[in-house]
Amino acid sequence: MNKLNMFRMSLCCTVLCPMGVYAQETVRQVITIDEVFALADQNSKSLQPNITGISETHEVVNVAKNACLPDIDVSLAFNYFGDGYLLDRDFSNGMNAPIPHFGNNFAVEVSQVIYSGGAIAKCCFDCRKSFKTVNRSKFTIQRTKEQYDDAKEQTELAIKTDFIKYLETYEQLKTQQKSVELANCRQRLNFLIFKSISYSIITNFFIFRELYKF
Repeated sequence: MNKLNMFRMSLCCTVLCPMGVYAQETVRQVITIDEVFALADQNSKSLQPNITGISETHEVVNVAKNACLPDIDVSLAFNYFGDGYLLDRDFSNGMNAPIPHFGNNFAVEVSQVIYSGGAIAKCCFDCRKSFKTVNRSKFTIQRTKEQYDDAKEQTELAIKTDFIKYLETYEQLKTQQKSVELANCRQRLNFLIFKSISYSIITNFFIFRELYKF
């Protein structure tokens, strides 16, 4: 089906549709090309794996970095003591002994395993392995970002191409509509000319008939 037939079908549907359809209010929203690109990035299935891969690789980097960090413990304590009471060994001669009632304790402890029964080599190996994991993960993040940028450019290019095709189709439909309107005008003009010629012929016929009577 060519575009002219499509236009004719849409024109027939427009003529045959009930008037109640036109009573419905049409809501139009104008958005910029940047907003279109942003919506495409959010809803594109080809970009989601790259975004997920970048997020997961960042988590791997954080875990690898935390494996080489020391352990930090922080403690905070508050104490309350009542007055003391002193007694002899035979529990006689008792007397009060006032002492400070309140006390507090704040401590910060930082620990890092250096040697633990011959396991120092394993500890160093784990740290080296963690650093290698961090470097490898950073390279993976960079490569995934490059893939994401390439996929994003392809998506934007596809949107621009579809938009240009839409504009071309829209202009073609406008041209075809003008051609149809021009053809209708010519048809009406030909009808008027034919009507005028017919009226002139009929008029001349009556004139000649009246003349030949005499």
